[in-house]
Amino acid sequence: MTTKRLFLAAAALSISAWACASDPNKQAEHAHDAELKSERKQTQSNADERSDTRVKAAEAQRENTEANATGSSAAKDRTSADAKLTEARDVYRAKATERLEKIDARTVELKALVDKAGGKAPTTSRDSLRTVDTQRSMVTRELEQIPRVANDNWQQAKTSLDGQLDSLEGLVKKAATEVEKIKK
Repeated sequence: MTTKRLFLAAAALSISAWACASDPNKQAEHAHDAELKSERKQTQSNADERSDTRVKAAEAQRENTEANATGSSAAKDRTSADAKLTEARDVYRAKATERLEKIDARTVELKALVDKAGGKAPTTSRDSLRTVDTQRSMVTRELEQIPRVANDNWQQAKTSLDGQLDSLEGLVKKAATEVEKIKK
């Protein structure tokens, strides 16, 4: 009995593979989807590299500031503490920007799939992407405010931005689910 099921499953798989291989439209669709995915992966990789560069620049700036500190021991300690705080903010902003860029890459991919589908795309997929755009603008505003946040409000600002980014990622996942309905 199990052998018969395996045979039927293998036969069904080979028929669907043959059907896809013999259908130029399906081949083109799969190639286009693979290209979009590849572009997204490259964009995300570039975001990683930019983030690493920003983090290294923040570290170098702190080291330079500490090395050039002058005055009494207390003044040097204050300068060092300020430099570490500035570095922490710069590193956090670099990582948050990296997250946003990766989310943007996925969003661009989803929008391209919806555009390609044209009228076949469900309205819910377009609505989901509009919601993503709205949330993204909120994230962008908070991210731009990070350099101006007072020391006393720093932790609250970080928590708020992390929450906004988490929400944005969730909305992109929901939009991806809606876009996947196009293929069905």
